[in-house]
Amino acid sequence: MGVTAENIYHSQQNQILFDGCQKAGYPCDTVPQNSGGVDHRCGFCSMGCPYGEKLGTHATWLHDAADAGAQFLDDAFVKRVLIDNKTRSVRGVEVLIGGAAGGTPMPSKQNTKYRLVVKAHTVVAACGTLHTPGLLQRSGLKNRNIGRNVRLHPVTVAMGFFPDRLVRPYEGPILTRVSNVAASAGGEGKLTAEVAGLPPPPPRTLPPTGYGVRIETPASYPGFSGSLFPFRSPLDHRRLVLQYPRTATLIVIARDFDSTASLSYDPVTAHVAVDFALGAKDARALGEGVLAAGRILSAAGAAEVNSAQHHVPPLVLDGAPDDGKASGGVPANHFTDLSVWARASLAEGVRPVRTNLACAHQMGSCRMAATPARGAVDPHGRAFEARGLYVADASLFPTASGVNPMLTTATIAYRVACGIRDELAAGSGAAAAKGKKGARL
Repeated sequence: MGVTAENIYHSQQNQILFDGCQKAGYPCDTVPQNSGGVDHRCGFCSMGCPYGEKLGTHATWLHDAADAGAQFLDDAFVKRVLIDNKTRSVRGVEVLIGGAAGGTPMPSKQNTKYRLVVKAHTVVAACGTLHTPGLLQRSGLKNRNIGRNVRLHPVTVAMGFFPDRLVRPYEGPILTRVSNVAASAGGEGKLTAEVAGLPPPPPRTLPPTGYGVRIETPASYPGFSGSLFPFRSPLDHRRLVLQYPRTATLIVIARDFDSTASLSYDPVTAHVAVDFALGAKDARALGEGVLAAGRILSAAGAAEVNSAQHHVPPLVLDGAPDDGKASGGVPANHFTDLSVWARASLAEGVRPVRTNLACAHQMGSCRMAATPARGAVDPHGRAFEARGLYVADASLFPTASGVNPMLTTATIAYRVACGIRDELAAGSGAAAAKGKKGARL
């Protein structure tokens, strides 16, 4: 997939993260990119790469599959996997061809052009964490772990306004820098004490958990940024939107520890609903990450720093213009000291509704485990309830990954694929049991 740290261009946002970490004394690392060493900076990564420079599966493994004779269907919705009720063996898949009416995943009867049955004795479900469970449930699987144990990498943000620096947060690569200064946050409290000017906590005796947060930069398009700005009043929100071209956003990503999430599906439209509850430890980790991000932004020279907490006034530092134009003016209610702002943020805490939250990555909705009581599939990706049915995507994760999960997802899928290959070659797979002529994948 061409993952390398060579020839990486750093956008203004990523450079601000690096500069702030350097001045604050925090670690900051370069994030390798799957661009094969190509200088990649078009800024459209979140909308689909128009140049094919990001070497995702669409530009690598799907090409390999096509070269090996694989056929593809677009505008297709897989309604269910066909399973023999007596033998519990896979027989193929039922596919509906036609555009989805009203934006629903499943085409209506009126909108379905035709129904297609693909006969196969080996089927791989790779619909992603949000949709693989729906496919398995529509296919009659009843394992209680399907659609549960979901991990989402909860996210909140901190934003810095740089009046003399045209940040253009929508330009350049999405994510080329990361700070792990709070990678084990949420319990020790040392970082919180440093930023908030509080007494140092007692020495920690337990080793770092690894279930803290990482501080990165997102693809800050106007809609995304506007949805995460704190909403203290319509006028204040307008003021923040006016600052957008000169605002750097840092995302604080938690590794789920005690948060819980599950999925459910509309039986007619196949729309997915996510039921999420933020855990207390994850909330503390996010809160500590916000303080670290605030310190990074202020150290980098931000004139104003905001969290996504609606009830925490901004931190306004030297250099903030009060012209009422490009900046929208300085709000009357604000802090001027980082430690005081940090203590206010800490007291408010990270709470749903009162703090804007998002999720970065979805994992674990069909987690692999040794037994059906603990997971939906076995460690090889094989469904416990149907012979010949495999899962090969991020829904297999047994826990949340500690870093962005792209390579982990690809690695797990590759491992499942190699297992299927070996089973077919050894004659132990469902397809092999029907003879080579019936072996379709």
